Amino acid sequence: MFVTYKSDGVDRDTRILWRVVHRSHHDPFFNVVFSTTGEKGKQSLALVEGPEDLIALGGQKGTTILEVGLITPGYINGSDHWMMGPLREIWGTDDEENASLVYVLMDGTRYSSRSDKRASTELSGMRRIFEI
Repeated sequence: MFVTYKSDGVDRDTRILWRVVHRSHHDPFFNVVFSTTGEKGKQSLALVEGPEDLIALGGQKGTTILEVGLITPGYINGSDHWMMGPLREIWGTDDEENASLVYVLMDGTRYSSRSDKRASTELSGMRRIFEI
């Protein structure tokens, strides 16, 4: 989840705008560019917590997701730092005991949601749950 603090907020009419949002855990999340019907030519940006929230955003009436950046910590992307790459699709398992996701970037790079270095990025036995 994203955390906000009153000290980081700016009151504007009926909304509070945030200069900073915090995250308390180090899991992948999404940087989503989308448009909505009636806002011709206007694009919005949202930081989205997880795949369920991404799917829900795309399912909102009149909303079109234009691009998704997958933001991953080093234990997922194999580096020593956070990285963002353009997401193409997400695959998931129906096995609750061994649930896992595979994120596929536009260039074909695959990341497993499991922190085990030997976690598979094989898609057999999985189903596509999101596609841009």
